[in-house]
Parts: sequence; structure tokens; C-alpha cells
Amino acid sequence: MKKIIVDAQTGIQTEIDLTEEEIAIEQAEINEWNDGELDRSLNNLRNIRNDMLVKCDWTDLPNAPLTDEKKLEWQTYREDLRNITNGLDTIEKIETKMKAENGILINFPTKPN
Repeated sequence: MKKIIVDAQTGIQTEIDLTEEEIAIEQAEINEWNDGELDRSLNNLRNIRNDMLVKCDWTDLPNAPLTDEKKLEWQTYREDLRNITNGLDTIEKIETKMKAENGILINFPTKPN
């Protein structure tokens, strides 16, 4: 592996070989980054889900202007959103859940009208 050294005064770049220790450190950092991919993907999904929940918090208020039927629809929608991460234990499953068409997440619960 190579690395580029830049002289701070001249800006001249020089390519040099990494030492075995530097290669091991670089590989460890790459492995650590790759190992965290599932957690990062789940956190991204959760952030989107949490934003969707916040936008409909008003439907859970006792004085929300909704019929009992509509309240039940919203409660079901919100429960489905909360459960959206269940069983998502691979990057592929998360990517499937996050699939979007025309800016709409097609594998997320559908918001009531």
C-alpha cells in the first residue's frame, strides 16, 4: 500500500510505501468501518421513522379532531412505524425497506388520509 506525503512548505506530494504497522492500522480502521455498516444503516432508518412519528404525534392527543375510526387508523400506522425495524438484521433487508420511488418509501407503512 502507498500513502501520499505532502510537504507543508512546498506543497510537493511524494508517494511512499506504508510500513507493515501502518498497513495493519489502515486495515483495522477499514474493518471497524465495515463492521459498523449495519448499525449506521439502522440508525438512518430509525431517524427517518422517528421524523415520521413526530409529524403525526398530534393524532395521539386526546383533543385531536379525529373520529374513533381515524384514531385507530393512526394508532395502527404509528405502531407499524415503531415496529419497522423488527427482523432487519442484514444490510440487504434494510435497503429493501428503504427502497423509494418518486421520493416515497414504498416499503414503509402508508400514512392514513
